[in-house]
Amino acid sequence: MQEAATGNTKNAQLAAQAGAGEIVCQWCTVFKGLKCCDMVSTAKIDQLTLLENSTYGIVIIDRELMIGNVLTMYEKGGGKNSKPAWVSSSSTISAISYLAVQL
Repeated sequence: MQEAATGNTKNAQLAAQAGAGEIVCQWCTVFKGLKCCDMVSTAKIDQLTLLENSTYGIVIIDRELMIGNVLTMYEKGGGKNSKPAWVSSSSTISAISYLAVQL
């Protein structure tokens, strides 16, 4: 069981979440002409629909539509010199630093 973060660690986590939110806002601006702007901007990942290891998703590469299986993913912490750390799930696609998928 993990303990709740406090102090500087908690501040770093909040900063990382804020940065991820800004990225989603930027994506909304880019995709604002699409009818499904919200879905595309967030990849339909939220508190109810987490991105987790071993789940499947739709991937578009070079205009080809594929199905991808999430093998592993990493999120960068909020600290100035923080490094990406492995996570088993994420509630926002914009917080993911590295995402390995099998196509």
